[in-house]
Amino acid sequence: MRRCRLVFKLLLVGGVGALAWWMVCNRGSCPKMTASTGPDDLPADDVNTDDVTTDDEPQSTQTWAEPIDGQCPEGYPIKGNADSMIYHVPGGRSYDATIPERCYANEDDAIVDGFRAAKS
Repeated sequence: MRRCRLVFKLLLVGGVGALAWWMVCNRGSCPKMTASTGPDDLPADDVNTDDVTTDDEPQSTQTWAEPIDGQCPEGYPIKGNADSMIYHVPGGRSYDATIPERCYANEDDAIVDGFRAAKS
């Protein structure tokens, strides 16, 4: 009888583990099981790494300009509201009323920065 209880408990724990794994995999974040990296997968010693940047090197990826006295500087006409993450283009309904927090040279830069266009 004790042996039956032990087997039942082991099957129950295994079933719960399998169910948890199945749920994780069906959610789309299933860890991929791959073979470990072997010596053939390592980079060659003669690889040129002069153009490779590291985390220690600062990268200038800022595509926006600070407003000056509540106005966008010349060349950066797109007004971005960082609170709502909405950008306004010249001629838009709310463009004149919007006080910019960021200014962009074009809509693509605002979109890449996570902003969306105003609805009209």
